[in-house]
Parts: sequence; C-alpha cells; structure tokens
Amino acid sequence: MSRFKCSCSRRDFLQKGLYGIGVGAALPLLVGRTSAALAAQAVTGTSMETSPERILVVVELSGGNDGLNTVVPYGNDEYYRVRPNLGIPESQVLKIEDGYGFHPALVGFERLYKEGTMAVVHGCGYDNPSLSHFSSMGYWHTGVPNG
Repeated sequence: MSRFKCSCSRRDFLQKGLYGIGVGAALPLLVGRTSAALAAQAVTGTSMETSPERILVVVELSGGNDGLNTVVPYGNDEYYRVRPNLGIPESQVLKIEDGYGFHPALVGFERLYKEGTMAVVHGCGYDNPSLSHFSSMGYWHTGVPNG
C-alpha cells in the first residue's frame, strides 16, 4: 500500500482547507440572497437596483439583549418596581414618546426615530406561543409555526 504524497506543507494544507470550508459555508447565504432578490423582483416587478428609495432594516438584538432596557418604558411604575437595580433612571432615558425612550447609549436610534426614519414596534408576538425560546426564534426567522 503506498501513501499519497502531497507537495504542499502542512500549513498550506490547513490554510487552504479552512479557506475551502469558509467558502462552502458562505454559499448558502449567497444563494439565499439571490433567491430573495429574485422573489422580491417577481412579486414587485422591480429590483433593488431600480427602486432603492425604500429600505427595510430590521434590528434583532439577540444574545443577551435586554429589550426593556433598549426601549425603556420609563412611564411604567412596574418597570422600576421589578427592576430596582437594572432599570434605567428616567433622567437618563432618551425620551422618544410619552412613556417610552431609548437607552442612553442609543443616541443614533433617537436621532433616526425623531427624523421619522425609524419605528419601534411594541409588544409584537404571535398566538399560542410554544414557550420554547428556540421554537419561537425558529418561528420568527422562518415565519412558519414550529419552524
């Protein structure tokens, strides 16, 4: 039995192998974006290149983000009652509407909101939640119940 001889060094093999894995991992994203663009074009009859005036940006702050300290319900006494140490003091909240404001670090969001180019959607959910974080995230990401 003979061994296969490789003319590349171990370092080259690892670098090129990891590069190949990275490219392979990125392909589904590229294909997904292409399919999404084609689907949007089929539905609207236009493409992003021909109508760039309206763009929807969805900011999903996963991984430990505290939604109640992002859009702070400073007008709600219950917020301060259940969060005596975590609640953002009303004097620090960037007020955007009666009873709600942004965390003090989100001055960019405040500006966009006041310019009318950003909106906040409060209390969004869906009927009969599964009470499983992972199932719920699958639902939100796919639009398919129990997805």
